[in-house]
Amino acid sequence: MEGLWILIPVISVAGFYVTVAIVVWTVVHGRQRRAEMRAEVQSRMIDKFSAAPEFVQFLQSEAGKLFVATFEEVPRAHARNRIMGGVTRSIVLSVLGLGFLAICLTEARDTGFIIAGAILLALGIGYVIATFFTYRMSKNWGLLDPQVPGPDARS
Repeated sequence: MEGLWILIPVISVAGFYVTVAIVVWTVVHGRQRRAEMRAEVQSRMIDKFSAAPEFVQFLQSEAGKLFVATFEEVPRAHARNRIMGGVTRSIVLSVLGLGFLAICLTEARDTGFIIAGAILLALGIGYVIATFFTYRMSKNWGLLDPQVPGPDARS
């Protein structure tokens, strides 16, 4: 019975990694499935047209312009999501790093808190820098359209 206690950490760590793998697979598979469904709908819509002039007429209509805009919006949405994710990660890591450093300054004089705080703060600052460059590059490449208002803009 005493030898079985040693298996608890092994099973716990293995279970943790299996859970992380399942979550990652589910997220990736869901995104891939949504992209496949979107491509299938667009392909079916294009297949509905029997002749090229009919398709050109559709593309010149308001609905056609909206259809083409969906193709152009995907890279913009991806760029915005990467920028917002970078901002979020940088804030969380920086605050966590500052929290560890504050604990070290107030209560514990343990070097582990200093090391963890410095690493987390450095990661947060690194994400700020990376997000800034992502924003600038996305803006220069035209992925961020200045005419499109954000979700919080009121007309």
